[in-house]
Amino acid sequence: MLRNSLKDKLILFAFLLFSFPLFAQKDSLSVCGLAIGSKFQGGIVFYIDNTGCHGLVCAPTDQSTGEQWNREDYVETNATNSEIGSGAINTKLIVASGTKGVSAATLCDDLIIENYSDWYLPSIDEVYLMYKNLYLNQLGDLKWGYYWSSTEFSDFIAWYVCFYDGVKDNSDKSNLLFVRAVRSF
Repeated sequence: MLRNSLKDKLILFAFLLFSFPLFAQKDSLSVCGLAIGSKFQGGIVFYIDNTGCHGLVCAPTDQSTGEQWNREDYVETNATNSEIGSGAINTKLIVASGTKGVSAATLCDDLIIENYSDWYLPSIDEVYLMYKNLYLNQLGDLKWGYYWSSTEFSDFIAWYVCFYDGVKDNSDKSNLLFVRAVRSF
């Protein structure tokens, strides 16, 4: 009977020990020493996955305070992924669609910070995480405005997040919105 009680306590202890990063507050360090809002690999950490060692950083500043989503005349790019981790493939699809000149996606795709060149325009869910984890906590120097995502709605409309209130909405691709690049680590 004593063994079962000790075994139960050890199981509970192990559960609490290894579950801590899942319930950590923004100022708490993950098992790899990372925290939301800390500087890491050229950017600012705004998402840490369940391992505590991988996640997403955003560039320390905006790449633009007013850029079009895509300069191409209303071409459908099939960049419709919205999940966390899908912004990179969306950006590749947008760039491969033959965008002319500078666009939100090319600004991110061409970016190099501290020798990191794998930046991309974030998916709608990734932009929302920047709003929730950084902007609402006054971290990351994000502005009160509209930030493009790489998630396309149709041939002439794409998704953005309003940093006034966190609403996900869509807009004509020719509108000039904020751009902030992200990368995974």
